[in-house]
Amino acid sequence: MVDPTITRPLENYHSSVWGDYFLSYTPQLTEISSQEKLELEELKEKVRQMLVETPDNSTQKLVLVDTIQRLGVAYHFENEIKTSIQNIFDESEQIKMKITTMIFALLLFVLD
Repeated sequence: MVDPTITRPLENYHSSVWGDYFLSYTPQLTEISSQEKLELEELKEKVRQMLVETPDNSTQKLVLVDTIQRLGVAYHFENEIKTSIQNIFDESEQIKMKITTMIFALLLFVLD
């Protein structure tokens, strides 16, 4: 049971230099200009091109997809990411099948 007579020491933290500024902060910018929209679309297209041009069998593709997801912008490239991951999976399955076939052939050779 908890003893109600026990008191805990209070910490006296220094007040923040920001005060309560961020408690009531509302950004002044609510709309982006047409120039910013154009720049945004150009950057999205560059990232889309990076996704398409990077070979599926390279680790660069996985690092790129991971980075895009960590940046929180993966929703812009869902189709490209899904396609890339599916291609990587399909290729890894083909590699596994080749390795299994080679191991089986080697075992037949060794056991013969």
